Amino acid sequence: MLKPSVLILGAAGHSVDIATLPAFLYWQNEGVLGNIIAFDRWAPSHYSAGSRGYTFVTGDALNLGEVHKAVAKLESKTSIFYCALPPHLYLQALTILVEAIRDSHITNSLLALEKPVGLDAASAKAIQQVASQFTRVCYVDHYLGKLAHIHYPPMPVPSEISQVVIEAIETDPVDHSRLESWNHYGILGDMVQSHLLQLLASLLAPENKVEFLRSLRPEFVALSTYGTYPARMEQVLGHPPTSIASTWVDMELESSDPAMPRIQITSGKAMTEKRTQVVFFLKDKTHLNLSLPRLSLKDYIPIVGGMIDVQKGLPSKLFVSFEEVLASWNLIERALTKEH
Repeated sequence: MLKPSVLILGAAGHSVDIATLPAFLYWQNEGVLGNIIAFDRWAPSHYSAGSRGYTFVTGDALNLGEVHKAVAKLESKTSIFYCALPPHLYLQALTILVEAIRDSHITNSLLALEKPVGLDAASAKAIQQVASQFTRVCYVDHYLGKLAHIHYPPMPVPSEISQVVIEAIETDPVDHSRLESWNHYGILGDMVQSHLLQLLASLLAPENKVEFLRSLRPEFVALSTYGTYPARMEQVLGHPPTSIASTWVDMELESSDPAMPRIQITSGKAMTEKRTQVVFFLKDKTHLNLSLPRLSLKDYIPIVGGMIDVQKGLPSKLFVSFEEVLASWNLIERALTKEH
C-alpha cells in the first residue's frame, strides 16, 4: 500500500508546531507516511529549507491557486489533509480544498478536522456536507489523545457517583492572534463543546457517547469575560478586555438518565493558575481525582496513528463522530438560553 502524503493547513499555529507536526514526523520516521507539506500564510521563524522531513509552502488556504500548488507537491495519490485553520474558516477553506483535490492526482483522501466544527449545529451540518466529499473524515479532539496515553485508575460506574466536577483553567489570555476566532466561539464553543463534553462522555459513557450527550440538560449557566480577573487582563493585554466573547463559564448539567451523576463544569482563560482535572465524588463519600497533562506531542502520536489506521479502512476509537459533534452543539445552544 502507498504511504500517504500529508498536507497540514494552518501549519504555523502553536499547537501544530509543538505537537501535531512532530507527531506526523514521528510516524514518517516509523516508515508509514510519505512526504509532508506544511501550508500557511507564513512559515515559523525557526523553519529553514533544510528542515528535516517536511517542506513548508507559504500561501493562503482561501486562494484556490495557492492551494493547488500545495496539493501538487503531495507525492502520493493517497493523502491526509489535516485542517488546523481557525475553525470559522472551515467551510470556505474546505470548499476550495475539495476543488483543488478534484483537479489533482489524489484518488484517496482523508480529511482530519480539529474541533470545534461549525459555529452551531446548522453550520456544522454545512461543513459535514462538504467534508463528505473526502474518502474518509476524522473529527479530532486532542483530549482523546490524552486519554489514550495517560494511566488512570478504572472509572467507577456512573451509579456509584454522586457528582462529577470538571475544572479546566489556564493562565494564558486570548492573545491577538486568536481574538477573531475566539469571538466566534467564546469559552462554550472553544472549550466546553470542543473538549470537556467529549471528556465527560468518554469517561462516563464510552460505549454510548451520543446518547449520553443527548441526555444532558443545562440547569445553570454563568458566563463572563475573564472571570474575576479583568484588572489582570488589562495588564496583560494593555487595554480593557472589552468586545470579546466570554472567557469564563460555570455550568451545571443533569442527565435524563437517573443513573448518571450531577455534573459541574468550570473553565476559564487568564486565571491565576493552570490545571485540568476531573473529580468524581462517590456516594460512599470518597473521591477520585483525574488530572490531565498539558498539550504535548504525546497527545497527537496516537491521534495521527489512528488517522493512518482509518485511511487503511481500520476502525479507531480516537475520533469524535459527527453525531457527537451535533449533540454537543445542541447542548451548547440550550445552555445559551439558560445563561444567568
